[in-house]
Amino acid sequence: MKHRRLKIYSIIIVGIVAIAGIRTSTCSAQDKLPGGVSYRLREADKLLQPGEKAMSPASTASQDWKIDTARAAVASAREKMKEIAEKFAGQYPPAHPDIVAMETRIAKLESTLSAQAAQPAGQPGKPSGSDSEWISRLKPYVIGVGRPDHDPKKYLIPSATQDQTEMASRAAIYSAARSDYDAFKKAGAPLTGELETIIPDLERALSEFEKSCVSYAENDIAEASQKLEHAEQFMTEQKTKITSKQTPNLLQKDIVPEIEAIVNRASGLLKPDDTRIADLRKRIEGVRRDDLEIRRTRIADTRMAGEKYSGSDAASIRDKAVQILQKAHPEATVVKSVITSSDWKEESVLEYTDTTQTALRYRTTRSVTVQIGATANGSASVYTLDISKDKRSDGSFGELYGHVMYQDPILPENIK
Repeated sequence: MKHRRLKIYSIIIVGIVAIAGIRTSTCSAQDKLPGGVSYRLREADKLLQPGEKAMSPASTASQDWKIDTARAAVASAREKMKEIAEKFAGQYPPAHPDIVAMETRIAKLESTLSAQAAQPAGQPGKPSGSDSEWISRLKPYVIGVGRPDHDPKKYLIPSATQDQTEMASRAAIYSAARSDYDAFKKAGAPLTGELETIIPDLERALSEFEKSCVSYAENDIAEASQKLEHAEQFMTEQKTKITSKQTPNLLQKDIVPEIEAIVNRASGLLKPDDTRIADLRKRIEGVRRDDLEIRRTRIADTRMAGEKYSGSDAASIRDKAVQILQKAHPEATVVKSVITSSDWKEESVLEYTDTTQTALRYRTTRSVTVQIGATANGSASVYTLDISKDKRSDGSFGELYGHVMYQDPILPENIK
């Protein structure tokens, strides 16, 4: 009888364990993290434990030892979380319970460490008013996804992106973070308590964001150079046709402005003395000269485009275009001007605010294209101009400006 009861109890226990195992495995399958992430979380746990024990109320160690131990634990654990974010980006949900739990533990130890470090030995309490102000001002820039008090409108993601809307947001956060960091350094505030962790994290984020932007500029340089090579090869082929009395083809009108826009975009993120920008612009002018030479052979086929713009500011756009042309070519007599764009085209460009390259901004520009037919010294030309205006911080747009993009020879009778 006794043996039978034991057998029944064994069956029940085995059943309970099996059910529990099924539930456990189901939960793990749903929330399974990559092996590398789980391993680093375990490492972060081991590194954090000594700091948590040091800051425990039961600890009888000296205050200096507690602070040093906790500070080292926070830095080491943060490094593991940084490895996870960098090496496994996109391979796990940032709000995964295990990630959030670890971030919460680190943040809690940081808070305890800050309170302990900011006070004289034996006087636990809150940070001084000055430290507290800087912490509240700077910490949001480094509180990542999944951590307590994370604010997506303040957190500085330390990388650039091709998404213009998202990049505009990141650039604005970067500018604010750079301004607050510079103010902190200028104030000469001491690196005490929680600031000892916040400031290095913020410096790293600012540096990585800037490097990422420069990386995008390098990509633009490579793209512009490749497009120029194709345009230069095309020009060589067409000039060969002219020599052999064949009719040359014309370069598409949007190619040179596109290359120029890429170069301008890159120039805003590179050092002012970067010779590659000047070299690329010199090559662009070479393509323009070749293009003009080829178009002269097709002068009888050249016509002005028709008017496409119907906005109420059409007159002011034309007036500005004429003003720019007469400044660049004072010998020209304007015969006709047309706006060949049906509406304003809006683009955004990331650039440094000045030559010191200490702050970035996201400049939004609206542009239209204008053609002007003009005569000079017995010949005629069609000038194509870019007319633009930049968006101000209050949302309005500033004064018109522009430049001559290219010039096409045309028969005077074809300016209609």
